[in-house]
Amino acid sequence: SYFLQMDVGIATLSDTEYHRSKSGIKVKQYLNNGIPVLCNKLPENDWLIQEGYNGYFCNHWQEFRDRLSEFWQMSDEEYRQFARASRAGVPAFDHAQFWQVILATLEK
Repeated sequence: SYFLQMDVGIATLSDTEYHRSKSGIKVKQYLNNGIPVLCNKLPENDWLIQEGYNGYFCNHWQEFRDRLSEFWQMSDEEYRQFARASRAGVPAFDHAQFWQVILATLEK
């Protein structure tokens, strides 16, 4: 089904105090599925996205448009590199990793 396939994830938030305090859950969901991400450069996204590796930071609609066009023009192999890189970062934010951090904190 067309709706089950995505090529690029878009996760936008405004640079406001409210949005800066939100989780990067959309970015994490895309990366977990091997989907490169276009998102705003906010603190929560900053540690998830490696510019040009698993996605891009875009802070204006024109940047989103330009990066989408770039993905559209990529070869299959270039896109696959982004997709592999997107999935490779998952261990940094999976539940097992967070559980280890919590346990280490409790043991102190």
